Amino acid sequence: MSVPPYPAARAIPAFMTTVGEDHLVRMPNTVPSGTRVAIVVVEDAERERTARFDAVLAAIRNAIAQGYTGDDAPSQDEIALVVKKARAARRAQAEGR
Repeated sequence: MSVPPYPAARAIPAFMTTVGEDHLVRMPNTVPSGTRVAIVVVEDAERERTARFDAVLAAIRNAIAQGYTGDDAPSQDEIALVVKKARAARRAQAEGR
C-alpha cells in the first residue's frame, strides 16, 4: 500500500514582539490591517533564560575589561561537570524537589 505524500507546506511568517503598556501588539506594515493572527504567550522561562545569558555576557565583558587572559581557565571536563550539575539543579527545581 502506498502512502500519499504530505501536501506541500506553505510558508507562514512568524513574528516575535512584546505586548505594550497599552496592551496592543504591534505588527510590521507587511501584515495588512484585518489579518487574523494567532498569539502565543511565551512563558517567563524565556525571560529568565535571556536574563541569565545577559548576566553571563556581562560577566565575560567585565572579566575582559579587568584583563583576564584565560590562563587559569577550567578544563573542558570541569566545565562539563558544572553544566551537568546546573542542569540537574534546574530540573530538580522545575520538578519541585
